[in-house]
Amino acid sequence: MNQINHLVQADLEWDDAHRRFWMDTCAGRDQVAMTVLREGWAAYEPPLPALVAQWCHALRPVFLDVGANTGFYSLLALAAGAVHAHAFEPVPEIAAVLSSNAAVSEATDRLSLHVAALGETDGEATLYFPLADHGLVETSASLNPQFRPRHSGQRQVALARLDTALANRLPAGVPVLVKIDVESREPEVLKGAIRLLRTARPALVCELLPGYDRAFFQALCRDGNYSHFALDSGEPVEGELADASEACRDHLFLPAEHKALWLEPLAPQAHEG
Repeated sequence: MNQINHLVQADLEWDDAHRRFWMDTCAGRDQVAMTVLREGWAAYEPPLPALVAQWCHALRPVFLDVGANTGFYSLLALAAGAVHAHAFEPVPEIAAVLSSNAAVSEATDRLSLHVAALGETDGEATLYFPLADHGLVETSASLNPQFRPRHSGQRQVALARLDTALANRLPAGVPVLVKIDVESREPEVLKGAIRLLRTARPALVCELLPGYDRAFFQALCRDGNYSHFALDSGEPVEGELADASEACRDHLFLPAEHKALWLEPLAPQAHEG
């Protein structure tokens, strides 16, 4: 990784192309950009960045980044080959950094930035901010007031359903990859995406924290015909949902009829357990 002034350059090497994106370190306050600078783009929340890059390179999907923060996953997806990215970030100050990162990465024409939180209704909601004594760009604000024991503040933000935000905006016949990281509110996001789940049949990557609503995701698999894969071993391993742990946060849900489509780009790494 290279740093020029306050920007970090992330390089993706493929057999057929050399691609890159840029992120502002925010004077060292963006811990994501600083991880990219110190350790490389694949080192942030492994193995997810490598999987996103492989999927976007092979399948050219539309990428939905729910809980986008300063844009790491959106920019990575676009650099790897996604045809478009929709980034959802409710905090205007953070969304402004994302927008600047997209501009310097020359990705603005393929990125739609939605300054809103996602849930099961349209309107407004209260976003709760954790204690801010770390001095970093905030990455764990939540609509859940119980997510942290104490808060530094709260703010009203726009709230939208994914079905509303994406109405008539997804090209027909293009795979859809959704990454959801919203600090324990993943079920609410998916409850607002019923039409998307039924029609686009997207692949879903969800961060599931200890205490997550296992019954909801079991119903998603059973009633929505999705298959669950744990990502704790660095590769998707199919199996039943278990208790979430800090060591295994990211979980993959694939529509049963399209499992081969999403697993084939990962071969020989992907396998069923």
